[in-house]
Amino acid sequence: MASIFEPERSRERFAWVKSHMISKMISSYFNKEDTSSEKRVELLAEFTNNINSMGINGYHNIRHRLITILMETLHQISIDALEWIGRDVSHQLHDAMQWGKWFMNLNKGLFKCQEIELIVSTLNICAGHIASEETQSQLEYKNLCKLVNKIYEQLHDHEYQNKKVQEIDHYDIKRGKIEYMEIEQDMQSLLQLVLQKSDGINMDLKQTFLMVAKAFYYRAYFTMETIDFHISKVLFEQVV
Repeated sequence: MASIFEPERSRERFAWVKSHMISKMISSYFNKEDTSSEKRVELLAEFTNNINSMGINGYHNIRHRLITILMETLHQISIDALEWIGRDVSHQLHDAMQWGKWFMNLNKGLFKCQEIELIVSTLNICAGHIASEETQSQLEYKNLCKLVNKIYEQLHDHEYQNKKVQEIDHYDIKRGKIEYMEIEQDMQSLLQLVLQKSDGINMDLKQTFLMVAKAFYYRAYFTMETIDFHISKVLFEQVV
């Protein structure tokens, strides 16, 4: 399978970036102290109404702006996917198993959970690797989702702790080693789960789970300066 960082897969990279940015915007709204449970329910209802009508209500308030941006983004991703794979995937992107499911979990207070699963699903849909309801009901697929969500939450907590360390100049070395070992073990488990033979799940679909997890792992353990340096070497230096 070609890497998503190959030039010909730029549409998938844009879908990744857009999905991540939109999910962060909406998560931030849900996390705000002044966002009441009623406002969260209203945002979910706004999303559901737009899905049912496939319309956009405009920029009347914050909720409308968020939903409008989301709907326009999903529409553009659908157009890009249609040009890339020759298939209309708008229904799959809006389906309750994707963004709708994520909204429901946000409303339950699961702010970090399943954001990475959402990105994986969006990328697979854009690449034409669409998991049917039957596939999503399989134990192997559920284990992939469970493991990648756990890894993302661990990496999210690791990044947060690193920021706190920089602020207070203190670090619990023993705790850090334990957390690192757990993440490493889970990454190994994910790799094994992805590479093992499967009768019911497409290998390309499984590879996306590993690819996205590795990207978030990379971001959690390297500084932005190091990442920029690596990108510069890849883009501008000749490979020997």
